[in-house]
Amino acid sequence: MPLEELRCRKLAREAFASAMTYPQQQVESRFRQLSVGGKQVEVRTFPDDERNKQIEDALRRFDPNYSPDFRAKGDLKKMTFIKEFFESPDHCRMSPYSIEFRLCGKDRCPLCINVGRSVRTPATDGGKLRVEILRWLNRPVPNPVDKDHYLHPQAGRDYIDRNNLSFEQLEKYRPDAKKDSREMERLKKDKERDKKKKTFFDKSKVRSTVTCDSCGAERCIYSKTVEVAKQRSKELEQWKEGGYVCGNKVRVEGFEAQRKLRCNDQMETQYYDMDSNKRGGRVETKIVCAVCYLDGDFVPDSEVKEKRNLKGKSPLPICRSCFDYNIAVPVSGGKVNNRQKAQQNKAEKKRRLDDVVNSGKRKGRKN
Repeated sequence: MPLEELRCRKLAREAFASAMTYPQQQVESRFRQLSVGGKQVEVRTFPDDERNKQIEDALRRFDPNYSPDFRAKGDLKKMTFIKEFFESPDHCRMSPYSIEFRLCGKDRCPLCINVGRSVRTPATDGGKLRVEILRWLNRPVPNPVDKDHYLHPQAGRDYIDRNNLSFEQLEKYRPDAKKDSREMERLKKDKERDKKKKTFFDKSKVRSTVTCDSCGAERCIYSKTVEVAKQRSKELEQWKEGGYVCGNKVRVEGFEAQRKLRCNDQMETQYYDMDSNKRGGRVETKIVCAVCYLDGDFVPDSEVKEKRNLKGKSPLPICRSCFDYNIAVPVSGGKVNNRQKAQQNKAEKKRRLDDVVNSGKRKGRKN
């Protein structure tokens, strides 16, 4: 093929963008026909480099410690004001489905002052407009008469106001996918399927990993022999380019992934077997937090064992942020160390006693 003709051809990224233009326009058109809480859904274009720079400059003005290089969850504590903003119930609300930011409207609020502006609304009867502007997004509320359905948005709003429901109470109404009867049945079948292939999911047979498009977790891909992995490596890479979500089947012969895994489940213990990295054709894996999947600022194993009761098990890597939030530490599936188990039980008993003494409910022992 002539060089000039090759130069005139579009790059793969450009060709993909061009091919996706029509379906993207169709999706945008349908979203524009929707409304939430009486307000029409607004579809905005993806921000360009100039807009991204404006956002970064605004973040630096709000918090001088901000840096776009801070990507890990543990880096949040390095940005004092941003961390405080995220943890303030008056300014931020987060759930698995949404995230909301707002100015609180309170006088002399340091966070709002740092933003550089206050809530500006014209005077109205009883300040109703101001209340409306500061209102959080209404959450779905189950119909008290028909538990299988939710109230109409306006009826749900009235129910929230009438019962003065808090964010924590509304979160309890959020359906849990893991408790859905159909999902529970699928999960049961996936667990049975994985159990039959238990020998397949050995730590020495991890040949590759794939990233979930939904939660960002790295999931292991297994094959029984190195030869299969080498012969079909290109097919596997092509399959991975098509996208993956936790629990999906690997559609390349000779490869398997654990089907029982769901988004936000902890990392597989097989992922961390570093002793096998240099033998048996196992792929080398990058160490990440077993809870949030981010890398960096890990808590030393010695500290984890000292401060948490792991029942003699070995801890999987956990970042400082997840550890400080008192999230349960994932452990390996190896044998129990009875000596460590006894030490950890004793340490936990002492911690509980110290907590009781510090609360003033019981006097400490005299030495």
